[in-house]
Amino acid sequence: MDLFRHPHSLGVLLFVMSFTYFSWRTFIGEYKYEKLFDFTLLYIFFGLLTERVLFIVTNWIDLSNLTWSVVNFTNTLPIALFNFDKFSGFSFVYFFIGAIFGISLYNWINNIQRVGYNTLDRITRLSILCFLPLVILGIVFTFFNIRNGGTEIEIALFIPYIIRLFEFVLLLAFFNFFNNFWLTKSGLFTSLSVLVITIGEIIIDYLSPSYLPNFLGILNYQQIIGILSIILSINLLLTSIATLQEQEIRRKLKPQKPTMNKGFAISFANRRRVSNPINIKIKNLTTNKRKFRDSMN
Repeated sequence: MDLFRHPHSLGVLLFVMSFTYFSWRTFIGEYKYEKLFDFTLLYIFFGLLTERVLFIVTNWIDLSNLTWSVVNFTNTLPIALFNFDKFSGFSFVYFFIGAIFGISLYNWINNIQRVGYNTLDRITRLSILCFLPLVILGIVFTFFNIRNGGTEIEIALFIPYIIRLFEFVLLLAFFNFFNNFWLTKSGLFTSLSVLVITIGEIIIDYLSPSYLPNFLGILNYQQIIGILSIILSINLLLTSIATLQEQEIRRKLKPQKPTMNKGFAISFANRRRVSNPINIKIKNLTTNKRKFRDSMN
């Protein structure tokens, strides 16, 4: 069946539907529905947009050899741009880079109810959970393609999916078993997830039989972007640590006790903030005297 050749495209479609549903069920009690819709939409939109843009950049030579057609949709542009099984396929690294950028853009626009690091960790955990069907479909469809083709089963074809399945299950287990730890160290799980997934994709590229380095003879374009993803995860980790340290410092500071003469000082020194009756009477008296003097003149 031709459907067996598109596990990533079907998996991405399932991801969008399942992530939207579970995100709504998870955060509807914490955020207003319009805010929840905004950051969920930005997370998915910028994740997929960044993934496709970087896909075009890293596969520009192969895509430039395709022809343009609005009749034949099998192997032509522009439909090939939306085929997540074409050439290098769907990249989890590119998606998470764009998704984190989408959340950052939401926090920059929204000044009232921002997405904190704790919520970001839960979104990352939810996205990993919703990506599991994509990995499982890749294993199942690869098996059926080999079986229908009548060829021998090669373990090398299953290695990328096995590595990704191991990564996702391990990250989900870490989140569930050490839930209290992630709550106290907000942002750490997201940075760790991006780091682990990026390292896994770099290893998958090295193990691929069709691996071809393009930069300095040791890296390809996908791995260069992977290094940028590692830098992003480290920056996110350091930012979350700095935020936690600042919160801890504020928590340890002793609150200032009010002094006995504070009410007196506010009443007479800060006349703009507190309307003292004595000040009002003095002000009205001087104002009336000035008006009477001006009328006599």
